[in-house]
Amino acid sequence: KEDPVPADMTFEIAVEDITFSGASISVTPSNTTATYYWNVFGTEEIASMSDADLCAAIKENIDYMIELYGYYGYDLSYEDFLSQGQDAYAYDDLEANTAYTVIAVAMGTLGTTNGAVAKYNFSTPELVAESEETLEFHDAQIVDYRDLDGSFMIVAAPADTSILVTLNPISDEFAGSFTMEDMDADYCALYDYVNEEKYAIADAEFTGVLSEGVYTYTGWFLAYNAVKYNFEFTAVVDADEAATAPAHAVKKAPAKKEPMHFKKGNVKKGAKRSEKLLNR
Repeated sequence: KEDPVPADMTFEIAVEDITFSGASISVTPSNTTATYYWNVFGTEEIASMSDADLCAAIKENIDYMIELYGYYGYDLSYEDFLSQGQDAYAYDDLEANTAYTVIAVAMGTLGTTNGAVAKYNFSTPELVAESEETLEFHDAQIVDYRDLDGSFMIVAAPADTSILVTLNPISDEFAGSFTMEDMDADYCALYDYVNEEKYAIADAEFTGVLSEGVYTYTGWFLAYNAVKYNFEFTAVVDADEAATAPAHAVKKAPAKKEPMHFKKGNVKKGAKRSEKLLNR
């Protein structure tokens, strides 16, 4: 049974401490006892959606998240995605130079929405390199393989350094020119094991050339630590072998649905594990 969802619920949304990769957001509802849903979306993603379309998409994606977590043995419900009273979250994984919209709407524990969708727009500033460094991984271990979609991934991890770099062009050719538009950004990152930090890559431009059986990748990438890295990676790659390599040996989770995204803090810690789902 779902409690009545108030139609007159309003929200005060505040966005502070905006950087090129994050912002602190707080939402204060007029009704402190009713539940509601709030999140941040790319403004362009939802620009053409009516409030009704947006609410339907949110409900569909919560259903998907419940299914996804159920796949991994967690028994979630709508309550795990809803807020009550004032709520806040400090984002640190936003994209630079991007328009975002915070939305909030009254939502019951069965996914029923009511009232107007509150919206607050803000933009992150452009990421500008504050310094430059050079990475030369000529003795690096570079792993290239074809993934399920036919792309390959370059992973540079030399033994004498604490740096690991991952670049993931969506291409079926190992040689060529690549920009960030050619990349799967979710899999492009710089790992700093000394400082225990991971930085997404915001922009990149490089070229891969094959000469005498050796691939040489030269170019630059801009990471979210505001450092521009000029790099040169080399690797011996058997393209024929890589093209026929098996896909990752992992369980296939339900397909990801776009364009909706969920903030990290939206699922309660210690969610109950479902033995039925776990044993399935």
